[in-house]
Amino acid sequence: MTERKLASIQRIAEIKPIPDADLICAYRINDWWVVSKVNEFQVNSLVVFLEIDSWVPTELAPFLSKGKEPREYMGIKGERLRTVKLKKQLSQGLIVSIESCIEQKGCWSSLEEGVDITEWIGVIKWNPPEEFMPANAKGNFPSFIPKTDQQRVQNIRKDIERYQEQNMKFEKTEKLDGSSITCYVNGVESGVCSRNLDLKDDTDNSWWKLAKKYEVLDKIYSTGRNLAVQGEIYGSGINGNLYQLDDQRLAVFDIYDIDNQTYLLPEQRWKLVEELGLPHVPLKGFGTLVGTVSNLLEDADGVSVVNPKCIREGYVYKCMTDSTISFKCIGNSYLLKKG
Repeated sequence: MTERKLASIQRIAEIKPIPDADLICAYRINDWWVVSKVNEFQVNSLVVFLEIDSWVPTELAPFLSKGKEPREYMGIKGERLRTVKLKKQLSQGLIVSIESCIEQKGCWSSLEEGVDITEWIGVIKWNPPEEFMPANAKGNFPSFIPKTDQQRVQNIRKDIERYQEQNMKFEKTEKLDGSSITCYVNGVESGVCSRNLDLKDDTDNSWWKLAKKYEVLDKIYSTGRNLAVQGEIYGSGINGNLYQLDDQRLAVFDIYDIDNQTYLLPEQRWKLVEELGLPHVPLKGFGTLVGTVSNLLEDADGVSVVNPKCIREGYVYKCMTDSTISFKCIGNSYLLKKG
């Protein structure tokens, strides 16, 4: 999986006016649309682009606080970038001139298109608060297992076109709204992790509680292999309980082979998950990618399999023959609802 570039050098691909708005317009970067001032940037010019869920330091963009005292996250005063609508135009992210970043942070070794400058400008990823105190953690997330994350489809238009040209087949699953869990066995070591931490055996937190409810570690041991089972925990008391459930549940979306340092392919994962008697995230089908990035994003909107009365977060696509290729399509309706 590719680590997400929260801030990078990108090129303005397109500019379009917004009806009944004389002072603002929409700028396209890759397949993101961002609302900003008219004539602030030109087509083909290089800029600094910050994705949604970036935590932006106040000194970089003080206007985000709208004249109020900036918020604080992880010891940094600033604001979180959210999906919003301005004059009925979707806006996702922030565009800043390269010159203003240099003025704030000094020179940078390379300012070519695509360069990741997240660390340079002091941006970090905003994550929803987890449900445990620091005392519940026994250490950092294991270094021998990748953290769960997917590239967003808006950033990979050329890759999508290449996948279509090569008729690559993908697994399509519903992305569940909850909190990431990783259960692992590696020789004499075993454990249960949240997105960022290895947790102490404590049934007061949902991660260990659900790991024991579904007997995940025992089932991994039964294979005689060193594996990490990764999934989503969701339901009552977890991340706002999007699906209005009365209980807490687990659904597997990946299995990582620790010895071979690779993810199982979708068919291998499905077979093993069935053998272990574990629940899997909802499968929507297998096949080639159809349509443009815009079409894939439109398809991501809709209702959830978990509860048809509730909106779904989106879809995750994983290549059937190459475990290094995957991406996610988050529905814009979900992003507007959740912020």
